[in-house]
Amino acid sequence: MLDLVLGNLEPEQVTVSTGLEPLVPIDQYHPVLEVRFQISIGFLPTSPPTDVRPKTRPDWNWRKADLQGLYGTLAAMDWSDLFGVDDADSAVELFYTKLYDSINCFVPSKIKSTCNKRYIYPKWYTADIIRDIKNKYFHLKRYRTEGKEFNKELFKFYRWRVKILIDNAHKQNLKELQKNIINDPGKFWEHVKDKKRERCHIDAFKFNGNEVTGQAAADAFAEYFGSVFQSEVPQLDSGEAARSARADATAISIDIIDKSDLREAMKRIKARSSGGPDGIPVFLAKDCISALQEPLLYIFNLCLRRSKYPKQWRTSRVTPIPKGESTMDVSGFRPIAVLSVFAKIMESILNLRIGKQVNHLLHDDQHGFRKARSTTTNLVRHVDYVHAEMDAGHQKSGSIVADEYCEHDGVLDDVVDFIINVHDDSDNSDDGCFESEESSSSDIDMDISD
Repeated sequence: MLDLVLGNLEPEQVTVSTGLEPLVPIDQYHPVLEVRFQISIGFLPTSPPTDVRPKTRPDWNWRKADLQGLYGTLAAMDWSDLFGVDDADSAVELFYTKLYDSINCFVPSKIKSTCNKRYIYPKWYTADIIRDIKNKYFHLKRYRTEGKEFNKELFKFYRWRVKILIDNAHKQNLKELQKNIINDPGKFWEHVKDKKRERCHIDAFKFNGNEVTGQAAADAFAEYFGSVFQSEVPQLDSGEAARSARADATAISIDIIDKSDLREAMKRIKARSSGGPDGIPVFLAKDCISALQEPLLYIFNLCLRRSKYPKQWRTSRVTPIPKGESTMDVSGFRPIAVLSVFAKIMESILNLRIGKQVNHLLHDDQHGFRKARSTTTNLVRHVDYVHAEMDAGHQKSGSIVADEYCEHDGVLDDVVDFIINVHDDSDNSDDGCFESEESSSSDIDMDISD
């Protein structure tokens, strides 16, 4: 420290000693000093406030689970009492009750640590690295309080060892990413996102000009995300829809869901998908689908017969994700909703069955909510159209139709910039085939639709 520091602390509140972790090379004229001071920050609660709301999401430690015993119990389970239930909500509740009772016998619950985690380690950190980091700071703290040379030497040893372990683990992680980038590109993008992620918790957020924390922050996110949904429950009348339909209208119906539908839906669900609010991991559903197919098929077909979707499957686990740069404002986040695994299976079956009946009725330019279609394919199609029109010598001004979410992601700006650049380049052409009656070469007729 080369600068003069002024303060209003008492001498007994400040201690200066030789530092053990220099940030720069040491020279004899500038020794490393460690300045420690005590300040009063007011009253601090001895324990964090408890949340009085009940936790509905089970939290099991699947790494210590007896999967062999669990799979055997589920395969031998009697579901006859479930087949006598004639209500979708009651059937789902009984299904989860029997499933949870079996899981609790073979999977222990996670032990929640009461201490606040100070650091978020990278995913490629091994258990040895984290353990040695904790040992390093443990001996550093003991040396500061007791002044024993033994703790000082152990601190230096763990500091040296941690540096080597981190360097080796980082090199090994990069080597595996490069080796498996074709077979598993998801890990590569996780690595990219992890490099951009901030290593600190955001405890306070801003909503409507106020700072919110804890449960108030969760309620603020719920209010903001819920504001985009329609509060009124739509009234669906199949009879009225049939009477008002045209004579040539196509009837779409799903009579029954069978085992082939269930097996095909399970193949489409990724095993590494996140678990939903019911706490059931995807790998359990995939591994035990043969044991669970009878109760699941009964519940799925019961929902079709009663035209009712279970309430428990309407609940999703929502994670706020920043839209762009890191921000504390609630409006700068978008929701990512994760459904329960069995809700995913049923929705996947319905999506596939309905899609087969309506795909031939959809226009080829429909890109939203279709398989192998996205904003990217929509943009490529529009660029091809613009090139074809300009090659034919037609008018230069174009019509851009984009979803409102494209504007949020910056796609719309890229399209506008692209067309303006093409128009500017066409004005400099020698053959004059792109001449237009418009006086301005950058006029664009934009149609932004919802």
